[in-house]
Amino acid sequence: MSIKSQIEAIAKKRMEQASSAFKASVVRVGNNVIIQSPVDKGAFINNWNTSIGGISYELKPDNESGSTSLSELKEMVSGIEMGEVAYFTNPLPYGPRLEYDGWSAKAPNGMLRINTAKWSKILNEEIERRK
Repeated sequence: MSIKSQIEAIAKKRMEQASSAFKASVVRVGNNVIIQSPVDKGAFINNWNTSIGGISYELKPDNESGSTSLSELKEMVSGIEMGEVAYFTNPLPYGPRLEYDGWSAKAPNGMLRINTAKWSKILNEEIERRK
């Protein structure tokens, strides 16, 4: 095996590891946001949309477990390529009140802010798992 092919093999492996760590960290952060979302009738928790290339305004049926949001998150992230833009949104109009105004006893400090603040730590954990 030539030096060039060895370097190419190492580079390919590192890119695969980086992609895997990135995807795992996105799923962990998104999962945390969904799980920590308030649940009344299941509308908010089940309306987190994960999309690639553009924002989704899709409304989903109520589900107190958030299973549709969780499944979509995992499915969309599994197909994302390095360099693509992914969006994680909730189209319900009272989302900002839940995030910023303490409208929920379950998530008085919001869901997005506290979990995105943890993303660097989660990403580093995922990178370490792959070393």
